[in-house]
Order: sequence, then C-alpha cells, then structure tokens
Amino acid sequence: MINESIGKLGFGLMRLPKNGEKIDIEQTKRMVDLFMDAGFNYFDRNDLWNWALEQKQAGKFKHLGFSAHATAEELDQLLTDHPEMEFVQLQLNYGDWENDVVQSRRCYEVARKHNSPIIVMEPVKGGMLATPPASVEKVFKDFAPELSCASWAVRFAA
Repeated sequence: MINESIGKLGFGLMRLPKNGEKIDIEQTKRMVDLFMDAGFNYFDRNDLWNWALEQKQAGKFKHLGFSAHATAEELDQLLTDHPEMEFVQLQLNYGDWENDVVQSRRCYEVARKHNSPIIVMEPVKGGMLATPPASVEKVFKDFAPELSCASWAVRFAA
C-alpha cells in the first residue's frame, strides 16, 4: 500500500502555461512552488520505465507509478506487464465517467481489479466542470448554494 504521505492529486507536466509558443518557465516555477507549499509531492513523468526503476532501486524514489491515457484494455495490459508499479494516475471526473473514449469508470475498475491505488488527474476536466451547463449548475446550487461547481467535481473524484 502506498504511504499516506503521497497526495491524492498530482501535478501533470503535459499542459503547462505558455508565453507565446514556449513554456512559461517562471509561471511554471511559481505553480510548482505553490503546489509543494500546499503539501503535495506528486509530479507526473512520461515513459521513463527503466530510468524510474533504476532510481527506485537506488533509493532516490520512494514510490513508482504511471499516468495513463489508455483504454481499459490497454491499462489492464500495462498493469499486468508492470506489477512493480505502485499506483496509476487516471483521468477521473463525472463528465468522463461513462465516456466511451476516456473510459474513466472502466479504467477505475481495472485499477481496482489490480489493487492499484489511484491518483486523480483532470478532476475538473481542464476547468470545464467549473462552469457546467446551466441545468447541471442548477442541480448543484439547489442542493448546496454555497458550494462551487468545481468543488462538486473534486468531491466526485475524491
């Protein structure tokens, strides 16, 4: 089981802020500092299986896992092929839960089948669930007007 010191939310390094066509390094540094100051410590790395395994064996990493934008079948194969992975990061939000392309629910079920802890990415779907259609917002506001729509998305993912 993963040590509880790893947070449930990760900082993805795929869609960083840009200044023109280039990544805005200074803004990214500020974002990373704020993330770490809030007590979070998980950052996503892309396709570095062997390097990451070496780092873990050398004692430089405490936990090893991966981020997946895969079908449920592909995720099942990855978790079968890599039982050394201690967790998986999945796109989980109520907007993609039954989406046939993203397959949030099905990927969640695969991770549970493998007893793999999950770190959530995209709980607010890139901000889209912070401003849902008016009919969805009305349901949330009628139930608890003091809560934001974004908070409902985070609650779902949690």
